[in-house]
Amino acid sequence: MMDCLSEFKKIYSKPDDTNRLLEYAIQINNGALFKKLGYLAEKLDFSAALISECAKRLTTGYTHLDKHANNSRLITKWRLWVPKGQNL
Repeated sequence: MMDCLSEFKKIYSKPDDTNRLLEYAIQINNGALFKKLGYLAEKLDFSAALISECAKRLTTGYTHLDKHANNSRLITKWRLWVPKGQNL
């Protein structure tokens, strides 16, 4: 997911593009998506507006950025388990 967002940012850097990305996420309406998207958007220096909108839509509970990772740390701000040692 990080590679995908990184490429998106390189190609589509206009606010309208970011708004469209958020609109798609809202249509999907999945709490885990907003946790992952918000966390990765923050790490990739996306707009504060996108990060804020993701944070507003956080659901209760925790999810994994990579469900197959064995050793993860909890990022409480995003309610997200992130693999340790991953360069994010």
